[in-house]
Amino acid sequence: DIQMPLMDGFETAEKIRALGFTNPIIALSAFASDRASSLFLNRGFNRFMAKPTDREQLVKTVRTLVLRPL
Repeated sequence: DIQMPLMDGFETAEKIRALGFTNPIIALSAFASDRASSLFLNRGFNRFMAKPTDREQLVKTVRTLVLRPL
């Protein structure tokens, strides 16, 4: 999530990436504007999903990002 009490999602993603984490990070936020997707992708996220998030779409997105063809 982008709005969290101690550290926002942007800071969190930056710190995770700085540790060398290369796995996908999905941004979930109610902050959904025309520019939101590119904003999140430019800040270290692999995907952006607007809240409320459909469970099936979330699972599909995770599978797309995590599962790789053999």
